[in-house]
Amino acid sequence: MTEELSEQQRAVLQMAWDGLDVKETALALGLAWQTVKNYRALIYMKWGVRNVEGMLRQGVERGVIAASGRGLSDWPGEVR
Repeated sequence: MTEELSEQQRAVLQMAWDGLDVKETALALGLAWQTVKNYRALIYMKWGVRNVEGMLRQGVERGVIAASGRGLSDWPGEVR
């Protein structure tokens, strides 16, 4: 069973796809960086993944990320 993500978790996921790291995401959303890390950890747990790449791959496969036609190989920067 697929658990849905909260609005904040979806925002964190999309920002990871857009190449923002934890601190940049926290600043953009007006959250503490630890809160962003917690949101990512909850997504990992819900989706059974271990890292950002797995989270992004699942986000694309589940249609949660607005991927704009690019693949993970086109993702900006290193996995953070």
